[in-house]
Parts: sequence; structure tokens; C-alpha cells
Amino acid sequence: MKDKLITTQLGKNVRELRLKAKLTQEQLAELTQIHAVYMSNIENGLRNITVIKAFKISQALNVDVSDLFKGIPRNPKNTSK
Repeated sequence: MKDKLITTQLGKNVRELRLKAKLTQEQLAELTQIHAVYMSNIENGLRNITVIKAFKISQALNVDVSDLFKGIPRNPKNTSK
């Protein structure tokens, strides 16, 4: 499913950027005011986050919001739901 491809890649990007920033999930959660369990679910591709959450995460990581979406194909081949 394309939704899963998107949330999985977004989660990988968040994790990679968080590690590059030398932050724990808990620290990132605190900076973004997002619950730590929810942050874990984002990184594991289990959450479809809002634009506001994406913006908060990008601010906390000091990156452009577009960096969270790198590697997500414009038209995933598997287009079922």
C-alpha cells in the first residue's frame, strides 16, 4: 500500500535526522511536544502525521520540512490504498 510506503520512509527519515542531531526519541518528543510513544510510532511508520507535526519535527531537527519527505516517490508503483 502506498500509504505504508510513505509513512515508512518518513519514519526512516525522522530517525536518521534525529540520530544525526544526536537526540534520543524522548528528547525529540519533548522538543516537539509530541508524546514519546507517538514519536516511536512515527519512526516505525505506524503514524500518518499532520503537517503541523511534520513542521514541529523539522524545526526541532533544524532541517527543512522537505527533508522529512526525501526518498518518497512521487507516484509509488503499488497504488492500492
